[in-house]
Amino acid sequence: MSRNPIGASSGRYRPQSISSTHRKEATVATLFPSPGWTGVAGSGFGTVPTDPVRTTAKPALRLIVPPNQRFTDGLRVGVLAFALDGETLVGGIDRVRFHFEGATRDVLAPTYNRVTDANGVTRLYLAYWVTLRKPDGVEGNANLFVEAIPADAMLQRRVIGPYRFSPRSTLFDAQVTVSPSQPEQAGRNYHTVGAAISFHRSAGHDATLITVTEALTEDLSATMSSSTAYAGENYCTVTATAPVTFAKPALGSLPAAQFRPGVNRLHFKGENIIFDMRHVSAIWSETNVDGEHWFDGCRFINSAGRGALWRAGSRTRDLGFLVRGSPWYTEVAFADLPDCCNLANLVRGCSATRAFNDFAGDARCVVYNRIDDLDSTVDWLKDQPAMQVTYTGTQTTATFALTGGNEATSRTFTAKWGSNTANFVVGITEARQAIADAATYNAATAGEGYYIRNVVDWLNSLPGWSATVLDNSRRAAAASLAGLKGTGFTARNVKNTMLPIVTCFDLHGDFYQQRFNGLTENCIIAFNRGRAMRGQNIFLSSTPGPCLDFIVLDNAFANVPETTGYALYTSVSSQCDRSVHSHVVFAHNSFPTQLLRLRTDNPAYQPDRYCLVANNAMLNILWQGAADTDVKIRNNVIDAGYTAPAGSTGTVIGGSYLTKFANALGGDFRPAGQLAATAAAPIARLDPDYQALVLSAPVGALQD
Repeated sequence: MSRNPIGASSGRYRPQSISSTHRKEATVATLFPSPGWTGVAGSGFGTVPTDPVRTTAKPALRLIVPPNQRFTDGLRVGVLAFALDGETLVGGIDRVRFHFEGATRDVLAPTYNRVTDANGVTRLYLAYWVTLRKPDGVEGNANLFVEAIPADAMLQRRVIGPYRFSPRSTLFDAQVTVSPSQPEQAGRNYHTVGAAISFHRSAGHDATLITVTEALTEDLSATMSSSTAYAGENYCTVTATAPVTFAKPALGSLPAAQFRPGVNRLHFKGENIIFDMRHVSAIWSETNVDGEHWFDGCRFINSAGRGALWRAGSRTRDLGFLVRGSPWYTEVAFADLPDCCNLANLVRGCSATRAFNDFAGDARCVVYNRIDDLDSTVDWLKDQPAMQVTYTGTQTTATFALTGGNEATSRTFTAKWGSNTANFVVGITEARQAIADAATYNAATAGEGYYIRNVVDWLNSLPGWSATVLDNSRRAAAASLAGLKGTGFTARNVKNTMLPIVTCFDLHGDFYQQRFNGLTENCIIAFNRGRAMRGQNIFLSSTPGPCLDFIVLDNAFANVPETTGYALYTSVSSQCDRSVHSHVVFAHNSFPTQLLRLRTDNPAYQPDRYCLVANNAMLNILWQGAADTDVKIRNNVIDAGYTAPAGSTGTVIGGSYLTKFANALGGDFRPAGQLAATAAAPIARLDPDYQALVLSAPVGALQD
């Protein structure tokens, strides 16, 4: 079974250059717990593996299979691991060592293995794989640690874990159905998913299977406090043989807008499960329990479309995520939503269409995803005429001004005429909106507002002032002048002249952003593909930072070659900026319509000698500020009209997105023209059976 992950209308999507026919699945090593394991997690270890405190570069190492799973025979678990060895990732990992309850297994190289996803689609994933096995006569919970041992003796090892995997005699300790047309029977059948989850919780089960057998729409919430949250040792799995949509009928207060079932470690499995986030602020995971949710092959949508307003603004200003905590996403489809996978532990094999703002900010492992249309400009980052204002009174001078950042909690409009001054405050808080929505609200006396209409009413209450509403759908905290991208403006003359005011939401479309005070260490962003994008592809710029052991490998993104508006493709860039960078590697990426800036104009950006930019095909690579010789820039291809970055070697200049790829804007990133004619030694081992024979290949993304 195969499926275009972006949709039937997306056309051909062949972004990589090494044929999959060269790939061979390898035999996967097996690993049983040691004989000392009693079924209690940790009982098999004599010495528990520990991760050393970081003093220098370490490998990047991440699971690509969610933990907390039960298995009755064997379960295949994979990790990705990368580290520099000199100026190459080839051979940078000496071995990956799996520690499973006192038993160990070394895996010397990554291999491709087939994974059948929740919807029956076969996927081919590269990883260091091991099959965990259940021993005869013993069952329970077992801890897995994974250790990446670098080839370079100057680097430290990295150990991740413990991760719970549970060899058991049964996959589930209870199985119930959700069939609204059938009688409700405790422990057997329920009329709602929420009731079935409550059964799982009240029974104290670890792994309940809930199967929805009839189509339904449900508000997935429960009345509870975080202190009574529950999580079993494994997942409570919700699957469906008929479509089930979790939705709310209308938007209430932010707490009421949450899906909060009161149970952690829920596993939503299969494309029949749809989360309609139109009126939902977030799916909640309780903070006092270590048990993140797993979304597996299900769908997230906004039934009102990408441009639907949230409280007359953007939902990203309220939260900036769809699921609280750090969930696991495998082969999930997103549509018409912002911040799809922010903060996730894993984003694997997912697809998104008509997304906006960030796709996977601060996610720890982002691999094999497909993006079609990541764009904040169409509906958000644009100037929407909102109001017009003038002063025609007796005073000889009059000005109008606005302070505060775009959609700030509080912004102030200031009207001055002659020696008179009046201020009016607007903002984005729920409390302020409630005041503005009240029947008793009067902008002339309340002194604060929420909507454009409130500003207009206030101005019209001042002597000599006149204002008109052009669009009241967007809140006044997004007000600005055309061309200012939602920022405030200094005093502008309005005496006998009309000043037009717009609204603009300053949202940016980043595929991956290292967000402020967010993830700082051990991140893998690899094998992702995207087209019809407007915004930054990769933005590594945390404040206060740092950015340690980040591997950005084999990604291919086509940005719309926009020449007008706020998203000029020759100006919008991927960036390294604002903090200490150690062991940050950009390699084998194809960014046909985007440049990479290395921002030494900000003195906080301090890269070390383990930073590398190599074998990329990009619009341009440039130092914004003085060159730093610690960053090695090797064998990249940039467009005609640009110059090689200072200190680089092997830079090839020529062609453009129109000539260097088969059809970059259509998502076909196979090399053509200047790129096809340029060869260099690959610096990543992405196909052991094929690349062992390859001494040189076109730069840019490698896989197909």
